Amino acid sequence: MEISQKIILIKLIAVQIIALIGFIFYDWALFEVSVVYLAESAVIYFVFNFDHYFIHPKTRYPIPFALIQMMFSLVFFSGMMFGYAVAVFFITNEAGENAGKLINNLMLPKLQNMNLEYTIFVLLVVETVTYIIRKKKDKRAHLSNSFWRVMTRLLYLHLFIVSGLFVLVVFAQNHYVTVPIFIILKMILDFATEDKRIWNTIRHHLMKNHATQE
Repeated sequence: MEISQKIILIKLIAVQIIALIGFIFYDWALFEVSVVYLAESAVIYFVFNFDHYFIHPKTRYPIPFALIQMMFSLVFFSGMMFGYAVAVFFITNEAGENAGKLINNLMLPKLQNMNLEYTIFVLLVVETVTYIIRKKKDKRAHLSNSFWRVMTRLLYLHLFIVSGLFVLVVFAQNHYVTVPIFIILKMILDFATEDKRIWNTIRHHLMKNHATQE
């Protein structure tokens, strides 16, 4: 397996470890774990855009225009992520008629209790370090690969977070069962979408071992 692919695997495992630590030590339920994954997507989007607008020689803008573009992108993407967080909240919690009060009295305190800024900081460090390593190891196709990663994440995120949670909540109310299932499904989906080569490499390795055993 190539070094860049090993870095991707380490990064994916690190993100799941963050979710597991919250689940095991801080009693995170589906909502909190989902917020971590939403934050992860926001971090991926931020790191890619920062490289795209400020650093990469083929796509960078003059600093004033880069700042404007970056701020516009962050406001748009942050609003979209918050919208998904609200959807996740109402799927994983029974909401009555006073939806606004429920958000203020329950959802926002949950976000505060997560110490989300520390989680985002750790995710940012993990994503930045692995992004830089991958960029050095994949100089030719890195920009197109990174763009593909970001766009794929946007395409599948709402389907996985919203639809996946809906199914889990309907068929299993115990979060000690649903959260591990949710994390496992997320890991599998990340393997399939983070990098096309990594899924093919794992599949080829498994098939090769199976053929050797026979």
